[in-house]
Amino acid sequence: MDVNAIIEYIKKYKGMKYTRYDKKNNIMTAEEPFWVSNSPPPPFQEVYNKGSTCVGLINIVRRHIGLTVPGINQNYEIPGGTEAWFQYLSDNNRLVKIDLTKSYPLGTLLVQDFNEFDQGHV
Repeated sequence: MDVNAIIEYIKKYKGMKYTRYDKKNNIMTAEEPFWVSNSPPPPFQEVYNKGSTCVGLINIVRRHIGLTVPGINQNYEIPGGTEAWFQYLSDNNRLVKIDLTKSYPLGTLLVQDFNEFDQGHV
């Protein structure tokens, strides 16, 4: 699948409720808000109605195009979270320190590692 098709798929979710991670109430499951699974994603309307974290949307995209969610098949502490994404990309030599003066190709995923202050972000 090409990047333009992926971007069109993501655009369907415009306006979806954003859910911030809450240690007490959110766990990494096939359900909202992280949508962690290696199976096809749930129906669009279910995801849209329940909402997602930032990384949950990226997990849905991975599932949509038939790729695994980082951390499920690896020994990462929290599969599918920002920390797992950062570790997965690092392990696969796919991280480059961002340069705010540079333009990046369409579809580039910008990632901030998990931290206790703001939880990271994608």
